[in-house]
Amino acid sequence: MYDISGSAHFINKCDNGIVIHRNRDPNSGPIDVVQVCVRKVRNKVIGQIGDAFLSYDRVTGEFKDADKATVAAVTSTQTKKHSRKA
Repeated sequence: MYDISGSAHFINKCDNGIVIHRNRDPNSGPIDVVQVCVRKVRNKVIGQIGDAFLSYDRVTGEFKDADKATVAAVTSTQTKKHSRKA
C-alpha cells in the first residue's frame, strides 16, 4: 500500500487496507481468479492480514473460493514473475 502516491498519510488514516488484484494477461495464469490482499487491519477482532483467492463464475456472476490447484498455479506464476525481476 505504500506504492500509492501519498500513501504514508493514506495508510496511517485508514483502519483497513485491502488490495484487489486480477490478472488480465492469459499468458500469465488464469484470468478468472481474483486475489484479495488484506494488508492492514487496525482492529484485530475484525480480521487478519493475509490473502484470499476467489474464482469468478460467469454463469452465476458469483465469486467462490478458488480450489487448491488454482491457488497453487497462481502463486507459482507470481513467484516466477518476481524472480525474473530480481
